[in-house]
Amino acid sequence: MSDTTVTTEPPVLDLPPTTPPQPNTPEARTSDGTLKDQSTPPTTTTPTETKTPDPAKPPAAPETYSDFKVPEGVTLKPDALKEASGIFKELGLTQDQAQRLVDFYGKDIKAAADAPKTAFDTMVDGWKADVLKDSSLALGEGLRPDVKENIGKLKATLGSAAEIAEFDKLMNMSGLGNNPTIVKALNAWGKNLGEGKHVAGNGPSPLGQKAPAASERPSVASSIYPNLPSQR
Repeated sequence: MSDTTVTTEPPVLDLPPTTPPQPNTPEARTSDGTLKDQSTPPTTTTPTETKTPDPAKPPAAPETYSDFKVPEGVTLKPDALKEASGIFKELGLTQDQAQRLVDFYGKDIKAAADAPKTAFDTMVDGWKADVLKDSSLALGEGLRPDVKENIGKLKATLGSAAEIAEFDKLMNMSGLGNNPTIVKALNAWGKNLGEGKHVAGNGPSPLGQKAPAASERPSVASSIYPNLPSQR
C-alpha cells in the first residue's frame, strides 16, 4: 500500500458571502421545489421615520409677513407697518395671528374716523327737519317760493356767478344752509333788499273837494297830521 490517505468527505469551498447557494442545495429552492431567482440579492428596506408636529410647540413666525388685508377706506402707513411687523415677529406671531391684530386695529381706526362724520350728518339732518316744519320758511318738502326769491336777491349782491357758487359750496359743506336761524336771516335780509312797489291811489280826498269856507274842512294841522287829536 502507498502512503496516500483517501478521505470520503467532500472538499470545503471557500465562497464569498455574496455567492448564491448551489442549485442542488435546499437554500436555492422554495418549499415546493422550485428554483429561486438568484439574479438579484434580496434587499432590506429601512422604514422611513415620519415626524409629527409637537402640539406643545407653537408654530414659528414667518421670515417675512405677506401683505395684510385692511378694511375699505383704511390705509396703513409703511413706517407703522414695518414697526408692527417687527413686533409681530418678536412675539412669534404667525401670519394669521398677526392678521387678526391688524383687523382689530383697522376696525377701531375706521370707527374713530367715521364717528365725527356720523355726528355731523345727524346734526344737519335735524336742522333740515326743523326748517321743513316751519311753515314760514318751508312748503311741503322744500322752501317757500317767496323765501327762495328773497335768498336769491341776497346772493345776487355777491356779484359774479363764481362768487355765488362759492357761497353755495360753503353753505353745503358747513351744513349752515340747512340751519333754521341762518335760513331765517337770509330770508329777512333778502326781503329788505327788494325794490319799492307802486302804490295805487284811491282817487282824490273828498275833503279836498269842499269849499274853503265849509265848516267840514279840516284845519291845516289836521290835514298834515290826520292822526292827531282833532284841532279846534
